[in-house]
Amino acid sequence: KTDSLVIAVDRAVHYHALCSCARFHQGAFTASVEHGRAGIALYERAAKEPNARAAMLGEDAGLGCQEWAGLSLGFLGYPDAASEQIRPLVAAASEPGRGYALASARNYAARVHQLRQEPAEARIQAEEAVRLASERGYAHHRAVGRILRGWALAALGHGAIGVDEIQEGLETHQQTGAACDRPYYL
Repeated sequence: KTDSLVIAVDRAVHYHALCSCARFHQGAFTASVEHGRAGIALYERAAKEPNARAAMLGEDAGLGCQEWAGLSLGFLGYPDAASEQIRPLVAAASEPGRGYALASARNYAARVHQLRQEPAEARIQAEEAVRLASERGYAHHRAVGRILRGWALAALGHGAIGVDEIQEGLETHQQTGAACDRPYYL
């Protein structure tokens, strides 16, 4: 019975993470935050250890809920709330054996700093994402980190270098087959 409950909660958290992501990409930011927070509440009540599926896929739906809710808060015009939502994300993803989650978290943190017009902080987060993704072979997160680092460099006055970094990141991003966030990165 306990295993059934764990599986049910896990599925519910994944459901909310996917709905939060979908609502974000539809521009329904309030609904995205609501799904993200619902998933986070379930996740916090459940065991915090990653399950076998999360470890296998490299994704953690509970962290995904935090990521999408944080970005959505930023897009709704609540930069401080977005920062508060993302802050514990990097710490949680920093646990041993969670490299993929950490690369993802660093990129989301960089995006929140981008929304807050904090290029120096965005650059730090993006550089960490690129470093980790390069070491571990996470092509998608490396590409996203390069795009965000390029933006930060350009915003810090290094326009030519930043644009080159963005273009190289966009090329790699396209090669991974990812397309959902491409308009944002452009």
